[in-house]
Amino acid sequence: MSEVRANNLTNANQTGGPTLSGITTFSSTNFLVPPRGSIKERPQSSPIGALRFNTDTLSLEYYRGDTIGWQQIEAEPVEPLGSGSPSLGTRALYGGGVNTSNAKVNIVDYITISTMANSEDFGDMPDTNTSTPGTCSSTTRGLFGGGYPYTNRICFFNFPTKGDSTDFGNLSQSRSNLNGLGDGIRGIFVGGYTGSNQTTIDYIDLTQTGDAKDFGDLNGATNSGLIANSSTRGLIGGISNGTNAIDFITIRTTGNATDFGDMTVGRSGGAVGPLCNATRGIFVSGYSGGDLNVLDFVTMATKGNALDFGDLYFTVSQTGAASSPTRGVIMGGIGQSPRTGQNVSQKIEILSTGNTVDFGDITTARSAGGGISNGHGGL
Repeated sequence: MSEVRANNLTNANQTGGPTLSGITTFSSTNFLVPPRGSIKERPQSSPIGALRFNTDTLSLEYYRGDTIGWQQIEAEPVEPLGSGSPSLGTRALYGGGVNTSNAKVNIVDYITISTMANSEDFGDMPDTNTSTPGTCSSTTRGLFGGGYPYTNRICFFNFPTKGDSTDFGNLSQSRSNLNGLGDGIRGIFVGGYTGSNQTTIDYIDLTQTGDAKDFGDLNGATNSGLIANSSTRGLIGGISNGTNAIDFITIRTTGNATDFGDMTVGRSGGAVGPLCNATRGIFVSGYSGGDLNVLDFVTMATKGNALDFGDLYFTVSQTGAASSPTRGVIMGGIGQSPRTGQNVSQKIEILSTGNTVDFGDITTARSAGGGISNGHGGL
């Protein structure tokens, strides 16, 4: 076996490194430093299996091909964000909604997804009467857009720091009952209600502040659609007022949505906020003549119909949802008996299938709020 000892290796014209062919091993007791850069600096096309360190998410990621793109090596992120000591884990926010007295609230809770516990107060949204907002996020910012009474307002919170919201800009259209998704650079708000259902798709740049721009249209007018996203695709279920149809978009382009497949059950009024890792998206709960306990899932890189995942142990609709790469949490919602806002949080393990189990309680029983995290499958 040959041995090379060198501080630096370059090709003849010093434009890059040489190609190492065959079985190559490194026996250093020190370390190997892979290429590094932000989400914005990701190469858009790379050899499958390429490895890099993401300086935004502070994690290794690898390239799975042009359809899926870059995917984080799946492990629970460890970040100094959550409650408790030591404070670790992916942080989720649940904001707005309608309480048990049917009054709209501006409360924002937070949880640490890796730790099963009750939520704590994070801050307030700008309006005291906000329900049915849409959400999207980066690893540092969580955004809430629209809501009822009809508004075009977008506000944001910084995940690491508790406090009240900051103004971001405006949607292209005032509306409620929308949903959102994103890839850490681009945020998308889809559907909604203005007295009638809407086909609207807006997009914003999550790294800045400013107003939303037109992206395209859904295949059918939709409010309270169900949502999931990878780092390349956004999926929207319940198209055309609660059918089982699923649309998808490619997040970094613009244009109208395309058919993806069907959910197991047609419905609307599911969870606001993406519950997904980089490959699997889960459609949570909903309403179709009554509150449903349905969970179904899709593999987002491959078009097709959803499969059964399991059931909610506590049946609710109009919930919020958030996820880490391994776990999803479903927060609040309107229950069957009594049919009012609940303080229940439930969780699933995304990489398996099965029914939800109890996670803890939110600070104020309510429904029609929005959920978001700094660790979902689009990041």
